[in-house]
Amino acid sequence: MSEFEVEKGIPVVPRRGPARGRKYPFAAMEVGDSFLAPGYARNRINASVYRWKSSHLGQQFAIRAVDDGCIRVWRVA
Repeated sequence: MSEFEVEKGIPVVPRRGPARGRKYPFAAMEVGDSFLAPGYARNRINASVYRWKSSHLGQQFAIRAVDDGCIRVWRVA
């Protein structure tokens, strides 16, 4: 016997507040577009690009270091 009681017919509670917006503008980017970001965000952006590409097949991005310790993210396909 479990210490948890199974209940039926309880509706799912909606999420609190509005859905969180996307931090990076991948959805708005066309091939050749880019955006500038601080260099310390490179790991987060890499992870975000990886997740984005997994659900948007065919889109490719390039991330490069540029002047002043920043990085630039391009949509290349």
